[in-house]
Amino acid sequence: MKPVWIALTVIAAAGMLYGRKRQKAGAVGGTQLTVICGVLVIVFALANLFSGGNTAARERRKIEAAYQRIAAEKLGSYLASEKDVAKAIVLVAPGRTDSSGTEIQLGGLRKGFGEKAEIVEVITPKISDKKYEKLKKHYLGEDVERPSGNRGTPENKGASSDFRISDLPPQKWYTAQSVDNAVAPYLDRVDVIVSCLGLPQDAATMQTLTESHAPPFALLRGSIHEHKNTIRQGRITAAVTYVPDPQNGKPKRPSKDLDKAFSRRYLLVTSENVEEMADDYESLFQ
Repeated sequence: MKPVWIALTVIAAAGMLYGRKRQKAGAVGGTQLTVICGVLVIVFALANLFSGGNTAARERRKIEAAYQRIAAEKLGSYLASEKDVAKAIVLVAPGRTDSSGTEIQLGGLRKGFGEKAEIVEVITPKISDKKYEKLKKHYLGEDVERPSGNRGTPENKGASSDFRISDLPPQKWYTAQSVDNAVAPYLDRVDVIVSCLGLPQDAATMQTLTESHAPPFALLRGSIHEHKNTIRQGRITAAVTYVPDPQNGKPKRPSKDLDKAFSRRYLLVTSENVEEMADDYESLFQ
């Protein structure tokens, strides 16, 4: 209970006791004072309950946002300092390019890059018009004309119902082809492709992942269970993943030391340490 609510509750309780005393003595207004103060005790207790919950929820959100930034900063720092990355594109989910979560991640990456690297563009997976209309018709039962000029973006809305690709299960729209289509215009302009989505289920068929002339991927989020060999080969140059079997407990504010804060929750798996990580954490690639 917050001090302010404790103080108010104590005052109201004292007023209630004083009212009861006056009531027993037959003084005018004793009953009214008892009732009013009794109501205030309940009101103050409820106010503390709900405000305390909101405060706790806000604190948890702040902590999670801080760790998202830390993960991105660590990845950006590694890419700029260890891999000599100068230019990058960032892959995010449709409808997330301007979200607060994406802004946090981009801010962390930029801080990690410092002056050594820059984000050229923030892009989303691209799907064909034909597949978009097929998905829309299947999930909405409608065949509404699609706005021109938008390919697989969340702004594609029907006349009577909103339809966002990112509302569907990822395996329905996040495919190897959608990634290849999205990154194709940038392959000769950047040094790395940073994905905030991980890789699609059919990643083994991605041309940009399997062809050595394309820039490597760096994963800020997503599973790496099936990608040990891809990391070893350097086609995934670095991947942020959660520490397997972390100690659960009340979320704590991260340390101001980047490495210490990062290691509390994450691992940075690279082509240089992938075998060591696999030995230290048996479940990492299972």
